Amino acid sequence: MVALSGAGMFGVFLFLTSYVQSLLGFTPVQTGSAFLPLIGVLMVVAQVSLSVLIPRLGPKTVVPAGMVMAAARPPC
Repeated sequence: MVALSGAGMFGVFLFLTSYVQSLLGFTPVQTGSAFLPLIGVLMVVAQVSLSVLIPRLGPKTVVPAGMVMAAARPPC
């Protein structure tokens, strides 16, 4: 499940980069800068989940819950 989630995340980055550059007209540097907050949040959430959630709940609960939350969020 984790591999599927990682593959999906990288697929989203590929298509989101194309979308931002071609339809919104961002330069490559602007596109990279626009992704920085997302990367920062991912780093913080990964550290919190590894140090707090996984030891308490276990990966069999945390990983599916994260996938459900990612699928249930409203579109941008």
